[in-house]
Amino acid sequence: MASVTAVLAAFLVLTTVGLLVLALRLRRSSKSPSQAPAVGAERVQHHVNQRELDLLKQDFVSLVSYELRTPLTSIRGYLDLIRDDEEWLSPQHAAFFEVISRNTDRLQALIGDLLFVAQVEAGQASLDWDNVDMTEIVSEAVDDARPFASAQDIGLDLMIDPEIPLVGDRDRLAQTVSHLLSNALKFTPAGGRVSVTATEEGGRARLVVSDTGIGIAERDRDRVFERFYRTAAATKSAISGAGLGLAIVKAIVEAHEGTVGVESDAGSGSTFTVTLPAAAGVGLSLEEAAA
Repeated sequence: MASVTAVLAAFLVLTTVGLLVLALRLRRSSKSPSQAPAVGAERVQHHVNQRELDLLKQDFVSLVSYELRTPLTSIRGYLDLIRDDEEWLSPQHAAFFEVISRNTDRLQALIGDLLFVAQVEAGQASLDWDNVDMTEIVSEAVDDARPFASAQDIGLDLMIDPEIPLVGDRDRLAQTVSHLLSNALKFTPAGGRVSVTATEEGGRARLVVSDTGIGIAERDRDRVFERFYRTAAATKSAISGAGLGLAIVKAIVEAHEGTVGVESDAGSGSTFTVTLPAAAGVGLSLEEAAA
């Protein structure tokens, strides 16, 4: 039993390391527009490097799809079989398997998010369309975040309309709110405030998440929605993250025919605004969305 546990744990560790290494390679390979060579052979070399970066991103998605998802699914299946018959496990082994199970779920979620972003970029996103209430989704996300905000001594304000009907994927929309709220709390120091507003205006749902955190420098604002991009301030402050949250937000919003933007300056907090077609007014009907 110990050997099985060790093998599973080793696989998860190696998988995580592989993901982090690839993410690091992508970040190091990325260049901001201001760093692009200007003329002649240097410009040609820049385009070659950009093409190599695009191929690296494609290879990464391919690796996630075929080399990681299948074995993780197999591990999840065997873990479920073992946990269905836990009476023969010692408490220590049961705790080990709980850790492995939890991290398997995290890796599967990460892989699913990466694949979803790739599908959106390829115009092949698959969503579970239904009639949903954005007010309910936002309220639940804020309630879930309150214990963390309280522990970090961060004020959390909520202002929402009584009802905001939408046609969309409830889980993905909840993921959008959760990512934006999590980012706001993560980048806001103790004593700061985070405000969440959800309203319906002119046939569109509008979600605004504002914070009094460290803000985003001008050179980073246009790139914060890129996969694996991390601002210099986040890296310097040793704030954890893989640089995927905002890329996922952008993918989900665009898959719902919405828009997302940010207003921020270094040291002055950030405001992220999402607009989505509302079910009433100019929004899609459930039949049109599913078509």
